[in-house]
Amino acid sequence: MPNYLHVIIIIIIFGLFYFPTTLFAEKLTVQQQQQIVDVHNGYRKQVHVNGLEWSDELSSVAQQWVLHLRNENQCNIVHSHISGLGENLFWASAVYVSNGSTYPQSITPREVVDAWGSEKENYHHKDNSCDDGKVCGHYTQLVWHNTTKVGCAMTVCSDQSQIWSCNYSPPGNFLGEKPY
Repeated sequence: MPNYLHVIIIIIIFGLFYFPTTLFAEKLTVQQQQQIVDVHNGYRKQVHVNGLEWSDELSSVAQQWVLHLRNENQCNIVHSHISGLGENLFWASAVYVSNGSTYPQSITPREVVDAWGSEKENYHHKDNSCDDGKVCGHYTQLVWHNTTKVGCAMTVCSDQSQIWSCNYSPPGNFLGEKPY
């Protein structure tokens, strides 16, 4: 192999290990994808709504958005407002160590979905309302009866915080409509 190829390979390997989060969102493993689907479907089963299936297409859209938030928005989360999709976002701070170093929290897909699902306690199906000053929209999207697919992604930011995004199709949370 010519010497310049060795140099190129070394540069690529160095870049992948030294700057692993500069270009890519972390691809969720098959096990993480399945955990996301299973936890969503656990909440959906509680309200007698059909389960969701994983969508690689929705995952790709979520991946593009978390990269945008990381690279263009200093990891401040805002919704993408992509027409025809529902979206839930989750942000976690870094772990701060007394010596000044930081590292990402060890967040599981279950913890992300459960954070959204915990809003169930604030939601009142009878009158389709949410407790004053509380949030319910993540939960209602999670259990929206017409939604059939979910796809998610996450990324770690330069400050070691992380962003998770799940997209839903068809979307939910239509004003005046009950989720189930």
